[in-house]
Amino acid sequence: MGRGGNIVIIGLFVKLYIYVALESCDNGLHRRWPGWTLLPSRCVLCFQDAESLNHTFLQCSFTPNNNRRGVPIKRENYNLKQLPAHLKQVKADRTKMATCLKHSTHFTMAIDAPLLSTPTNPTTTRSCSILSVFLITVSAILVSATALFVLSQFSPTIIIDHKLLVQKLPISSTPPNSNNLQQLLHILNNSMSPISRTIELAHLTQSSTKNVDEHPAIIDCIDLLSSSLDRVADAKSALQSAKPSRRKRAITDAQSWISAVLTNYVTCLDGLKGSSLSILGAEFEALADGASNALALLSSLSRTTSNDEFFELEDGFPHWVSKRDRKLLVSKANRIKANVTVSKDGNGNYSSISEAVFFAPNKTKYRYVIHVKEGVYEEIIQIDNKKKNLMIVGDGMELTIITGNLSVGGVKNMTTYNSATLATKGDYFIAQDLCIKNTAGPENHQAVALRVSSDHTVINRCKIDAFQDTLYAHSHRQFYKDCYITGTVDFIFGNGAAVVQGGTIAPRKPMQGQKNMVTAQGRTNPNQTTGLSIQFSDIIPTDDLPVDGSFPTYLGRPWKNFSRTVVMETYIGDVIDPKGWFEWDGDLHLNTCYYGEYMNYGPGAGLSERVNWTCYQGLLEPQAAINFSVGNFIQGNEWLPSTGVSFIDRI
Repeated sequence: MGRGGNIVIIGLFVKLYIYVALESCDNGLHRRWPGWTLLPSRCVLCFQDAESLNHTFLQCSFTPNNNRRGVPIKRENYNLKQLPAHLKQVKADRTKMATCLKHSTHFTMAIDAPLLSTPTNPTTTRSCSILSVFLITVSAILVSATALFVLSQFSPTIIIDHKLLVQKLPISSTPPNSNNLQQLLHILNNSMSPISRTIELAHLTQSSTKNVDEHPAIIDCIDLLSSSLDRVADAKSALQSAKPSRRKRAITDAQSWISAVLTNYVTCLDGLKGSSLSILGAEFEALADGASNALALLSSLSRTTSNDEFFELEDGFPHWVSKRDRKLLVSKANRIKANVTVSKDGNGNYSSISEAVFFAPNKTKYRYVIHVKEGVYEEIIQIDNKKKNLMIVGDGMELTIITGNLSVGGVKNMTTYNSATLATKGDYFIAQDLCIKNTAGPENHQAVALRVSSDHTVINRCKIDAFQDTLYAHSHRQFYKDCYITGTVDFIFGNGAAVVQGGTIAPRKPMQGQKNMVTAQGRTNPNQTTGLSIQFSDIIPTDDLPVDGSFPTYLGRPWKNFSRTVVMETYIGDVIDPKGWFEWDGDLHLNTCYYGEYMNYGPGAGLSERVNWTCYQGLLEPQAAINFSVGNFIQGNEWLPSTGVSFIDRI
């Protein structure tokens, strides 16, 4: 047995002691404050010294009974030497807590013990104290023997990797002899508590980590976890309540939502670093495993469920676009009746877009329209998931301009996820006749203009303008119609299910020595219903980009292992290198990605000199290409008609 196995034995013995002690002293030890409840399974065991288990303590978190989100308010640490008799008397020791979380030789372990009962009488407490002494003695002997064995075979200095010891969250377990739907509901139900626990641990990590460089990524993770919790609840509810005739729709929605949940976890793992990655990394990996299992079951259910009327068109539009929204999307701003107006000259209801968004109703079932008059609005706009059915309409993509300059290179500790000038998480969001730009410039690297993390999103007649990472199609189903998108490196990226139709995609001049990449799709699981489809568009350079090869430009590169992008019936100018596509890092992902082209034309559309990767499909067959149409890929025939935007559901 290797070093990791022996260290695990130490952890298991310690955990066994705590579990038995707490279970045996069921009435005498359990703690409950009036109005406060211990978060389920949220006691974390920490120690620094594997040889003597010095500075070892149990850290527990409590939350108000009326706090549905489970965000911890009170935390207390309990020294193991004081367990179990003094459990209810020990005060919080934040110094030890911080030491545990930042130290390089520590681990955390969730203790699944119910600490919710009220203490009974002194006799029970005395009995528990006697039992505690006995258990401490036995555990000390076992732990010491194991530790001595480890030390006898290895170096005196033991570096403990907490990933070997953290308890895997039980979200991938399934009950025996259950059909796929029952197993799926079991996984979804069991995943909600681990997500809540990870939110609490992320809060704790942020408050205890002294390295402020790590804080922004942790904050992103808390936001992403909260969204994931909502999406898992949505998927569970949809699957449980769907009638047989609507089961296909519920499964398809759940596939989109759980695909987004997995994307959220990957986004966190990509952003975390240092001690916060050491603490939270294994938790996110376990959550990702559970989401992957759910996606596999959803995929099997999707294959065995009849399509019924799901892919039928209604008046040439997806069903989920309402008739009222269809009218809005074919209208000019002066023909749209807005709920409120934003104007810089003081002649509107608000002078800033952010203020108008803030006061928009939450979770409305009706379209709420904000008209933004001509002008330049220098602000960062965050639309949270409570702002559903919100529409922001301007006076034209060259007239109403929203601009910001946040970037990873230009702002200390900025994350790509949080650098967007406009970011939306509110479902059924529409942006129309706007310019959304990030002016940070190519020298500041990742600088997002628009980030979309909302489902059923339509971006219509908009200009999306930046350099590296212009459009972050982060997650969920998205449709871009008649847009102008410009940038340099990976300027359309993310892991949503996104269709770009009828627009202009314009590579521009990057920094000296850089290559332009139109796309960098981020699919990480073969069962995710995500990818990027570009159809009926023009890929042409901006005026400042020479086409003499001095700045090679490619259709894209595989960011993640199951990256998926197709370009169909699109004009490809001579700005695109004959190879078409470019590697991410050597042969990384070249066997598992999916890249294809269908019926493109123009001087850059020739396939004779394209890459010969295993995953490159070349010219797609019609039956393969139809899978990336609006109706099939983003179920656009289900929701786009209600928005009013025109689209083509064919190849």
